[in-house]
Amino acid sequence: MTVGPTWSEYVRAFHGALAGITEDVLARAIAEGVTPYGWLAEPLSGAGLLVVDVACGSGPLRGQLREARWVGLDLSAAELGRAAVNGAGPLVQADVARLPVRSGAAGAVVCSMALMIIEPLDAVLSEVARVLAPGASSWRWFPSRAR
Repeated sequence: MTVGPTWSEYVRAFHGALAGITEDVLARAIAEGVTPYGWLAEPLSGAGLLVVDVACGSGPLRGQLREARWVGLDLSAAELGRAAVNGAGPLVQADVARLPVRSGAAGAVVCSMALMIIEPLDAVLSEVARVLAPGASSWRWFPSRAR
């Protein structure tokens, strides 16, 4: 019996070969003149707010933020390479199950189109809770964009 790659091996190979694929697809999903990255950025503006972008891919959220500080984390060197070419930064190659962020340092943690492929999810969510500042909300619903 032939055994294929593990899920994490598949995801790593996919994003290594097709860096930026998620941004390329979602950047074309425009409603009311706004992309999904614009929708995500709307509540994240704030002077000094540290936004940790988990599995940031090619860093499309960075260009949408105003006044907030941003750091992009991803396991894929290819995705981070494309993010760097796009001018996003700072960037950190990291396993999102072990976030290299001080406890309580983040005003917001975002993850665009990656939670469904990250393993182990419970470890990532525990890390998200750890790095969020006291009183920061990890889940928000944006009814102004829900139609």
